[in-house]
Amino acid sequence: MDITCGIRCPDNNAYWQGVWESLHILGEAIDCYCLGLDIIEFAKIAWQVFGIAVRVYQHRNLLI
Repeated sequence: MDITCGIRCPDNNAYWQGVWESLHILGEAIDCYCLGLDIIEFAKIAWQVFGIAVRVYQHRNLLI
C-alpha cells in the first residue's frame, strides 16, 4: 500500500482543493492505493477485514 497523502495543515488542504472539514486536517484520513490490486477490491478488504470504511475515487484511482 502506498500512502499518497496523510495529515494536512489548513493551508495545504486549501492548496490541494480539499473540503474545509477534511479529515486530513485532523489526521484522521489518508489517500492511498495498492499497486496491482483493484481499488474496489482493496476497499472491500479494508471494510471486511479491518472495519475501515473508505471512500473510493475511481477516476483518480485513489482510496480515502
